[in-house]
Amino acid sequence: MIIEPGSSPSSKPSVTLWIWLATTGAAATSSNLVMNRPELVRTWVSDILGVFDQDYVWHDLAQQWQTPGQGEAVVEAMTAPPPQARAAAFVGGGMHPTIADRVAPGIDDVMGSCILRLHRSSAQPAVAEMGAELGAAKARPGLAILPTEDHFVGTDEQRRRAARRAGAQIEVLDGLGHWWTTQDPDRAASVLILSGTPTRRRRVAALERIA
Repeated sequence: MIIEPGSSPSSKPSVTLWIWLATTGAAATSSNLVMNRPELVRTWVSDILGVFDQDYVWHDLAQQWQTPGQGEAVVEAMTAPPPQARAAAFVGGGMHPTIADRVAPGIDDVMGSCILRLHRSSAQPAVAEMGAELGAAKARPGLAILPTEDHFVGTDEQRRRAARRAGAQIEVLDGLGHWWTTQDPDRAASVLILSGTPTRRRRVAALERIA
């Protein structure tokens, strides 16, 4: 979540809201904000809209986390290896090695507990019920990011259907997956900058000219 410099929470909409796949719980919370308090938001970007589709089915790993006993065993298997091994697993899933090295040490027992609570609280029909209010997101300009190789957040049809319901423009990122922001940072930054408010885009352009 990015507060525009010089803005006032008590005046005009003052938040440019970016919703990240990497923190699905934050994405769900932020989506609730867009649907319920759009006056607090200038623009929003989401790469997980597909999970709010009525036909969405959680991916296999999430279903394991949602299952008592099995989820604890999976988390233990995730947190037990040394950080180097955890980083290698992230890299195998498409994360950039530099970012994986930073993320891996944080995959500990506390993170594991958070993963279980998050996914168990969002087991179906919870996200489908939340998605019933998706149309309210039309109140603010939105962008739906669709990395073609991300198969965790719904089918292409589900993601596009949810984007239409939210009134969002669609940006397809061919060849990128779950960790698209780390796979091609330049492309990711370009997409996000272009999705921002005109004021933000002008500031970025001015900084580029100075550089």
